[in-house]
Amino acid sequence: MKIRRIVFLIALTFYSYFTLAQDKSSRVVYRVLSSTSLANNPGEENSNRNMAIYLPPGYDNESIRYPVVYWAHGFGRPLEGGLFQNIDEWQNLLDKAISRKVIDPIIMVFIDNITEFWGSWYANSELTGKWEDLMTKELVSIIDTEYRTLAKRESRAIAGFSMGGYGALRLAMRNPDVYSVVYSLSPAYGDLSDLSIRDKNSFELAYHSKTKEELFESFFATGRIAFGRTFTPNLDNPPFYCDLPVSFENDEMIIHDDILDVWRENTLIELIENNVSSLRKLKAIRIEWGRFDIPSIIVGCESITHKLLSYDIDHDAEEFNGNHGIYKYSDDGRYLADMLPFLARNLDFE
Repeated sequence: MKIRRIVFLIALTFYSYFTLAQDKSSRVVYRVLSSTSLANNPGEENSNRNMAIYLPPGYDNESIRYPVVYWAHGFGRPLEGGLFQNIDEWQNLLDKAISRKVIDPIIMVFIDNITEFWGSWYANSELTGKWEDLMTKELVSIIDTEYRTLAKRESRAIAGFSMGGYGALRLAMRNPDVYSVVYSLSPAYGDLSDLSIRDKNSFELAYHSKTKEELFESFFATGRIAFGRTFTPNLDNPPFYCDLPVSFENDEMIIHDDILDVWRENTLIELIENNVSSLRKLKAIRIEWGRFDIPSIIVGCESITHKLLSYDIDHDAEEFNGNHGIYKYSDDGRYLADMLPFLARNLDFE
């Protein structure tokens, strides 16, 4: 009888230990969202979007509600593993940040905005679908309905890198009733620096390409087509069904002012110009870029902060000692060292 009691106590100890360990573990939920915002788009983009939702340690054994951070990823070719190739690193990073009390527990949401031409630019498009509606209406509604969130703007942030940095700022300034905090790392298309003569080659390749295979040889040429498909679609202009702000005749670049004006309207400094009152409603804005970043991004980020300053819009802006790839998940990377502390200071956790 005594031996049985000892065995029972040992088993109980192990059960309690593993239950406690499980209680302290985070988990990631993988899902597919069948988006009504993207359904039946003329560009034939897939309306089924992969999602990953990080749930913090203790989520399954508590009743508290959490702030939510929505992540906007960058532009690029779909890689093996797609959106989820870095989710393990994100989970480890968030676990580390929470255990070190860099930030209190949060929910973090990742959703695929990679298109047939590598990026949605997080904007509604007549050709590719309503990506802004996906991010600000459909997705937020699903997360608030199905998970224990603090369902208010003060407890929502959007953060992103490169194309996602552009998207984070664009979505936040146009939807201050949804998000109150925005973190933008190396945002693209801050201004029209991308359209300088220095980038003639990528526009020329984009203009002359007849197939995806030709186009995909160049990251930047693909980016031009993706931007065009988002903001200047043209169903009468195959093979990529968009207009570019330049064309070429005998190696001479010709500017098309009507298209250029639309592209200019969708740079971040012009969006700021048209959303000043909405920007003032945001609680916190932070923009970061590397000293050795892509040249047009450096110029664009400087333009963004100068534009915000011209309207006396409070924000943080920092040029750090790094390049376009310094966003890694290490202890001294921008996410753990800068993004998460910024979110911790500015999100409402109650």
